[in-house]
Amino acid sequence: MGKRLICILTIFLALSSVSFADAIGSGARSIALGNSNSTGILNETACIFSNPAGLARIQISEITSMYGQIKEDITYTLLGVAVPTKFGTFGIGYSAERTPEMASTGLDGLGKIVQLSTYSYSSGVYSLSYANSINKIDYGVTLKESVKSFGGITDGQGQGLNADIGVVINANSRIKMGLTAQNVITGSAGAIRWQTGVSEEQPYTLKAGIGYTGIKVNVLAALESTKDRPSELKAGIEYKLSENLALRCGVEQKNASTSEQYYNYSAGAGIKIFGAKVDYAYYHDSLIDYNSRHFVSISIELSKLGRGM
Repeated sequence: MGKRLICILTIFLALSSVSFADAIGSGARSIALGNSNSTGILNETACIFSNPAGLARIQISEITSMYGQIKEDITYTLLGVAVPTKFGTFGIGYSAERTPEMASTGLDGLGKIVQLSTYSYSSGVYSLSYANSINKIDYGVTLKESVKSFGGITDGQGQGLNADIGVVINANSRIKMGLTAQNVITGSAGAIRWQTGVSEEQPYTLKAGIGYTGIKVNVLAALESTKDRPSELKAGIEYKLSENLALRCGVEQKNASTSEQYYNYSAGAGIKIFGAKVDYAYYHDSLIDYNSRHFVSISIELSKLGRGM
């Protein structure tokens, strides 16, 4: 078990900096805004993966998907569905990342390098959300199951359950405040349990944000705090050129270490056409330039039934 465990932890630590939905956002719109919509201030289906309270005021059933690449060739995909009803809004989501196959090598009896085996890494989160409103307060909860796998490695699978909760306070027609807590089940109960017997804690994260939502302009700011890490600031602005076209930009503070921070920048655009929304984001990583990347989200309205269901 020792060698298998060391192998698993080595790969995990190499990939830990690219943990998907909580790290890079939940959709191209939010990424273009510096991930500042992680507190659900702008209502969209992708809030399933950040603050479920952001689903509460969705009026039309919608499906959203996103594709991108992380660290050159690690693929990231997202799929979510939100359905508003008279009982509240329900959401189902799936997000995943995957690496290509990698080879482990060694020396044969003649000292030549040979391939010993291949392995790959995949990680996915299955989410079930519910949101509703009480006067000016929107609230929501997401139950989620995380599944991780190191293909080609014995006992290389792990899974665990956890939950996110959140609120959005609509102070007035323009000012909103959001608060979300992710991975609220702490300790062993909320950990990912590997077949080796090792438990991996899912870090508790608290996010607070405020936003101005105008007719032409949306301005957002958020503060994110994760256990045992310094807090990070995020900010973004969205300008609507027309009812169907918007431009966005954002900045995100990241931690290079517990005492050193740097800033990543993002920009993008969104267009609505024939009942569909296409959002594009470019994310510039200031620390690792080759890690800068593009994301595209597509959202399609499923019905006009809204809360009449």
